[in-house]
Amino acid sequence: MTKEKYNELVQLVQDKSKLTPPLLTYNNYDNWEHKATLARLLNMYGLNYPKYAIELFRDAIAIPLNEKSSDRSSDIDLRAWALRDLSILESQQGDNEQALQHIEQAIDLAESRTDDYEFTIRGNLLMHKFLILCELGQAQEAEALADDMIERYKNAGSKNNSYVFYGNQCKAKLAAKRGKHAEVKEFMLKALDALDNTNEAVAASRTALLSINTAGASAMDLFKEMQQALPDAYHEIVYWDTNCFQDKR
Repeated sequence: MTKEKYNELVQLVQDKSKLTPPLLTYNNYDNWEHKATLARLLNMYGLNYPKYAIELFRDAIAIPLNEKSSDRSSDIDLRAWALRDLSILESQQGDNEQALQHIEQAIDLAESRTDDYEFTIRGNLLMHKFLILCELGQAQEAEALADDMIERYKNAGSKNNSYVFYGNQCKAKLAAKRGKHAEVKEFMLKALDALDNTNEAVAASRTALLSINTAGASAMDLFKEMQQALPDAYHEIVYWDTNCFQDKR
């Protein structure tokens, strides 16, 4: 994308977005993080320009990370986040092969360090891979991924285990596709078991899930209702995956 077009899109966001962050966070054409931020802004707060957003994300991830950065973990966190958002957009546009490639890059980056990240939840990345595999018709590979997420990390010793949390959601979605109402509820409750049960949001979620009647609605509608009842992974869970990487390398 040319600098001229980039500046036009910055102006578009300023003129038409319902809400924007400070201009200094997305107006620098030469900064890959600014390009990623602008890409997101073009697809939120009342704007819907996915093709421009994809172009910007691809430009952003083509810029190498600074290997000598003093804040390497933050750089990896932000890059994995950008790759995930690009992958989601590509999948929504029907380009699932590219989407799979980019979510795998995000997973590799996120798992290259054991740090806690601010924006990236490792299990969430793997669930996005699971969803793309389903879109590609690779149901067997998708189920194997979900099983691996649960089996490999089930004894990791983390109070908030994103692999098991999201792995069980993947299994619940597969059960929903097969019309197995009881299994949907079973896997959703197992997803909660991967979280710190002293957390008030987790306890409230468990109460909500237990109260949901599995009769009547379709299995997929049940899955959606129960997924909405789960805790907000980005705001109600303080930390993820502590100890998950011990003895996994």
